[in-house]
Amino acid sequence: SLVHFDAHSDTWADERSRVDHGTMFWHAVKEGVVDDSRSVQIGLRTTNDETLGFTVLDARAVHEQRPQVIAERIMEVVGEKGVYLTFD
Repeated sequence: SLVHFDAHSDTWADERSRVDHGTMFWHAVKEGVVDDSRSVQIGLRTTNDETLGFTVLDARAVHEQRPQVIAERIMEVVGEKGVYLTFD
């Protein structure tokens, strides 16, 4: 699972071997390193058709909700298994 705080999804599709700041999570999902169905991206300000299966809590939703509500939603998605936490 992945909990990713960022303004951008970092899931731009790239079928080639290029891995960079905009493609890393696309590759992680495609290579089976990250389970997108058990992952959440928080604070996104941009849209990308390649969000894969990530749950997205965009910046507007985060600002409109209480922190407790956001935390509960993250736990619903991720559960109690191990998680990679990233802030960008």
